[in-house]
Parts: sequence; structure tokens; C-alpha cells
Amino acid sequence: MRDFEPSHDIVVRPDGLIRFTLSGFFDDAAISRFLAAREEAYAHLTYDPLASRILVDLRGCIPQSQEMLPRFQALLNQPERRPKRMAFVVNGSLPASQLRRILGARLDVQLFAAIDDALIWLG
Repeated sequence: MRDFEPSHDIVVRPDGLIRFTLSGFFDDAAISRFLAAREEAYAHLTYDPLASRILVDLRGCIPQSQEMLPRFQALLNQPERRPKRMAFVVNGSLPASQLRRILGARLDVQLFAAIDDALIWLG
């Protein structure tokens, strides 16, 4: 049984890779906490966040509510936080479908089933 409690972890590496790990079911308050943590992490970057590569591990997430999808979409489409490349690792067809709907036809983003494949694509 998966844990529905939302959680996140952010790891910023000096080589320009930023890794986000999200799990559980996100409500408005959980998204706000994640955004605050992301801004705190970005405040300590020693490089331009637009030049970064981002790995987002969503394997621990469950399908999100339709009400939260616009919040995630706004979060992912902020021009001041749009990286050079972004890879998502996701399990299951419903979470992948939700993510594709949120992302649209972005060429700088790919979805993967395995972390290693995502890291290879990110370079």
C-alpha cells in the first residue's frame, strides 16, 4: 500500500543537476511547501538555474486530483524556472498521462520509466 502523505526532497548538485523526488498525494498546502523548498534550494545555486538539468522522480506519487493539475502546470511552466532539460521518472500509465497533459508538447522534457535512462538523456 502506498503512503498518501505528500513529501518531497530536493538535491542540488554542483554539476548542474537538480533532483526533485516527490511522493504521495499533493494538496494545495503540500504544493506550497514544495514551492517554498524549491525557492530555498534555488537561492543557494552557484549557477544559472536556466542552464540546469532537472530530474524529477515521481515514482512514489499516486495520480493527483484534477483540481491540483493546474497548480502543477503553472509550476512547470514558469519561464524563470524552466531548465535546459527536464526528465521525469514515473510509474504507471495514469500518472504519465496526467503529466503529458500538463506538459503539452515541450521538447525540453522527456518521460522515463527508469532513473538511469533519464540520467543518460540529461547528459
